[in-house]
Amino acid sequence: MKAKLILICLCLLLAIVAVKALLSDRVPARNKSPNLILISIDSLRADHLGCYHYGKPTSPNIDRLAKQGILFTDCTASSSWTLPSHVSMMTGMYPSSHGVINPNFKLRDEADTLAEQLKSNGYSTAAFVSGPLVTSTFGFDQGFDIFEESNSSTLEEKGAGDITSPGLTQAIISWLKKPGKDPFFLFLHFWDVHYDYIPPDPYAGLFDRDYTGTFDGRDYVHTDILGPPVDANALNHAQALYDGELRWVDYHVGLILDALEELDLDTHTVILLTSDHGDEFNDHGNLGHGKNLYESTLRVPLILASPYHPKGVEISTPTSIVDIPATLLDAVGVVSSIPTEGASILAQSAHTARPIFSELHEEFKSVRIGVNKGIFDSRDQLIEAYDLATDPREYSNLVSNPNTSFEMTARKLKEKYTTWQDTVRKKQNWAVRRAKQQEEISEQLRSLGYLH
Repeated sequence: MKAKLILICLCLLLAIVAVKALLSDRVPARNKSPNLILISIDSLRADHLGCYHYGKPTSPNIDRLAKQGILFTDCTASSSWTLPSHVSMMTGMYPSSHGVINPNFKLRDEADTLAEQLKSNGYSTAAFVSGPLVTSTFGFDQGFDIFEESNSSTLEEKGAGDITSPGLTQAIISWLKKPGKDPFFLFLHFWDVHYDYIPPDPYAGLFDRDYTGTFDGRDYVHTDILGPPVDANALNHAQALYDGELRWVDYHVGLILDALEELDLDTHTVILLTSDHGDEFNDHGNLGHGKNLYESTLRVPLILASPYHPKGVEISTPTSIVDIPATLLDAVGVVSSIPTEGASILAQSAHTARPIFSELHEEFKSVRIGVNKGIFDSRDQLIEAYDLATDPREYSNLVSNPNTSFEMTARKLKEKYTTWQDTVRKKQNWAVRRAKQQEEISEQLRSLGYLH
């Protein structure tokens, strides 16, 4: 009996040792401040990624990243277009609060940003961006030691037609190879998924080789080829070209991940990958983005890969891109002093139902409470409501066709919306009106459908 007891104790001791060894191997101890990389892929719908159960092989490298970390299955952008969403990523504030709601505004110098917070805590900071909206023109350079925007879209191509990933990736890897910058915060903005959809070969024909029509991916939001009436074959081809763009950008993400491994940086680097908004393919009668606040343009990926956190985990709690600054600061153990409207999604307290907001200019605002979503107009009227559990594509407006629980749902949505707007109106936002727009920038924004 005594021998049997000793054997049981020995087995328990070995099991404890094994578990500790497993955990220490899975989540290594920090012996220095981790590096941080924030990757934003412009216009990327979550539902076109393999790790979000898309049926086409668009994202092998992003999927690899997801397997190495935590995948948040329900992340919402703060707006359905580039400028306000990216300011939210950097400040943790919704558009009404940061104030950069259209191209007439930029972030004021007094604003607190993620880069400034990390720099004040001893981080080297660098950004490599592309596209005409995530630039120093709008204040995105605040807090960065290096802000490389030479790969941003050119006037000649008017933004939509640029192919920027190769130059961007080469510059990033060259910077990673330079010594003496640890710990670092690196912000990367990939533009090429954004329309126009013109991936280079072989990516252009990767997902729709048999198409024989005339649409080639150019002038996506202005072309008459896609309708009305809708040309189903051309629309399917547009999605195939979008998927080709995604696979093209995914290839460059893979080059960066490989470089991190080769340079032995992956062992102490936290990576967060996300997007600013999605794109529509006639989901609600529209093409592109920045026209409404439906899930097709708001639901974005959020992946956190870290050697200090569990791997292969999925979390379904609704999150927002305003959570990014608090989450990244939490991931590296920096106490945040940013007055954020988000929360660290690594904290247990964040895994509870809370309202998630989105905004489009001053025209529309949306509120989500769990699966219930309401869209309000500029007069603060609830004009649309959806149950995302039973109607994820938002085709059945409960304001027009209420169900038995609609009255209670509408009351809760209105309460959260009113409380939020009352709070926002009491704040001074972080925007300042820019000087007269340079004609080059104005022309780019018009070609992209952001100015009329």
